[in-house]
Order: sequence, then structure tokens, then C-alpha cells
Amino acid sequence: RAKARKLQGSFGHVSEDMLAAVALFALDSTPREQSLNVLLNETLRAPTRQDLPPWRDYIWLLLQALQQLPVAPERAVWAGAPALGPGWAVGAEVQLSGVAS
Repeated sequence: RAKARKLQGSFGHVSEDMLAAVALFALDSTPREQSLNVLLNETLRAPTRQDLPPWRDYIWLLLQALQQLPVAPERAVWAGAPALGPGWAVGAEVQLSGVAS
């Protein structure tokens, strides 16, 4: 919720619940296998849909939020990318080890 409240200033037209859904999807847990985005993607990729009903409301909220956000200038939204710190140079090439769906 704290992250969603911070974002509310930039995206005032998007509800706090919707911003929280986006922030939660982008958040990485330790261990990574317990991250919401990993668990949701595993459920969506499962051969059956029996574990999907508990996710229904969250998925709806996330998709509604993403529709209301402005288009990213580079047409990419990064989830799980390492935090940028003082060791990163502007314009430097960065190679990520994976791709998120």
C-alpha cells in the first residue's frame, strides 16, 4: 500500500487498489519462487484451470490498472529488474538474465 500511495501522485486517475496490484506484481520476494508474479504465471500456465478461481479478482484488478496507465515510452515494462544504484552509468548496456511474461 505504501508504494501505491507514492504512485498515486503520478497516476491520480488510477485507484490505490489498482496501483497496489501493479506494485505487488512487480515486487520480488525471497525466495523468488514465492513472488506473486511467479506464482500467478505458474497458475496461468498450468494445464488445468482448477487453481485459477482465487486469482480471478486480482487478475481483473491488475488488467484494469494496466489499461489505465500511460503507455511506456520504450514499449517495455520491467518487473524483477535489479535496482539501479550508484554503480550504474546512464546509457550503459545492461544484460538481464531472464524474461518475464
